[in-house]
Amino acid sequence: MDLQKLKPETLDSLLQAHERFAKGHRGGNRLNLQFFDAAGMNFANRDLRQANMVGGNFRGCLFRFAKLATANFYGADLEGADLSSTDLTRSDLRGARLRGANLEFADLTGADIRDGRLLRPDAEGNLVAVTAGGAVTEKAHMSHAKLIGAKLGRAFSQHADLSHANLANAKLVDADLSNCDLRGTIFVGADLTNTNMSNCKLSGAVLAGAMLNGTVFENSDLAGAFFRSADMRDAKMRGAQMPRSLDSLEKPLQAILREHQSWTESMGLKGKRADFSRVDISGAKLHRLELSAALFVQSTMVETDLSFSVLSMTDFTDAMLLNANLTSADLRGVKFAGANMIGVNLKQAKMGPMPISSLQGKKWHASLENANLSQAVMAGCDLSGANLSQAIMMHTDLRDANLAGADLSGADLTGADLRDANLAGADLRSAIGVNLS
Repeated sequence: MDLQKLKPETLDSLLQAHERFAKGHRGGNRLNLQFFDAAGMNFANRDLRQANMVGGNFRGCLFRFAKLATANFYGADLEGADLSSTDLTRSDLRGARLRGANLEFADLTGADIRDGRLLRPDAEGNLVAVTAGGAVTEKAHMSHAKLIGAKLGRAFSQHADLSHANLANAKLVDADLSNCDLRGTIFVGADLTNTNMSNCKLSGAVLAGAMLNGTVFENSDLAGAFFRSADMRDAKMRGAQMPRSLDSLEKPLQAILREHQSWTESMGLKGKRADFSRVDISGAKLHRLELSAALFVQSTMVETDLSFSVLSMTDFTDAMLLNANLTSADLRGVKFAGANMIGVNLKQAKMGPMPISSLQGKKWHASLENANLSQAVMAGCDLSGANLSQAIMMHTDLRDANLAGADLSGADLTGADLRDANLAGADLRSAIGVNLS
């Protein structure tokens, strides 16, 4: 299909006129790039709300931080475009090609990404189909994207990175998400009827409350995911890797805990390190225990009680800790990278640096990058020097928390309570939602 080539020298004047239109100012004109070729052009940081981009070629374009709410990209080619941190709320992306596009941290709440048929008149005035089929987000980078209530029916998203994205109440009927990275992704209330989620990584994902009729999880890794067995009744699970139960462990829980205590007290000369990786220990009472350097990688720990326990240097990578109790726990040097910690109670927990005796003067900082700490209680928590880069901390209680020297770059602090928190020397570059009032 031949497209009209957009001249670079005219782009800025068109964008300025549209920005006047978007703001309701006199002399404004809506941007109309329908069936235009604007490949590789720069739209970053511009106000493009309600722009008409139907059927256009926007391959490799830079849209970073642009306002694209209610914009119409029906049937557009956005392959390889940078749409990171854009506002695409309620936008029309039906039939759009987003293969390899960067949509990290983009807000697609209410967006329509279903299949679409693009028609265009031929030389004789007859309408002919130019493109038809589902939207293509194959190999797209959509980590941390907000897709709440989005419509993705029949979308083709193979090999996409949707880790830590929010797809609550999204419509994904008949969508193809096979081979996707879905670690930490929220699917609460989503309609996943007949969705292909085979060969996916799902540790830390929340599937409870989703509609899973005919959903395909064949050969997917569900260790560390939160779901109810009843929800999976009508799903296709052949070859799926499931979390282990406590009963499947080599020894009883109490024996494992005794051996671990001996291991820590003897500096590894006696006993055995506790390894609960990929085990479902939801609801277990593990409070006031010595669990330093234990392994909980991809563990499911919903509402587990670890209050007042010693957990320094413990590894919780990609674990599911929904509503867990870690009140006053010793978490110095802990690793929570990629963990789902929604609603966790960390009040008065110690998460500062851990001195390393074998390395004089060296300290091991707590690692929480990409962790989801939304609605967590962290009042009075010591997070000095902690790595919280790209952490999701929406509506988190951080009153009186010590965040001195912490890395909060790229973190989402929307609605977080930071009253009386110590942020001296904290790195807040690219962090969003920071309210210090």
